[in-house]
Amino acid sequence: MLPRWKLRVSEFVFPPLNFGTRAMAWLLSLYTLICLFFLDNTYREGEAAGGAWDGMRVLGLVLCLLWPLLVAHVIISAYRDRQTADRRP
Repeated sequence: MLPRWKLRVSEFVFPPLNFGTRAMAWLLSLYTLICLFFLDNTYREGEAAGGAWDGMRVLGLVLCLLWPLLVAHVIISAYRDRQTADRRP
């Protein structure tokens, strides 16, 4: 018998993944790939322009991480506005 502090992987029970969890994982993966693609392009452009790390270059790299969230926000807001407009008499 194993001591109490040693656990086996078979002792853990993981719940099955539902559709929402899998969809969120795929969307997060897609978001990460888009961010990495544009982050890489922005980094390479900065290196080609001289490679100095100033405030605008750092801001550009930060915005590469944030702009997909802004696009998602606009899409969701437009969808919600459309749904509420359909319900109005």
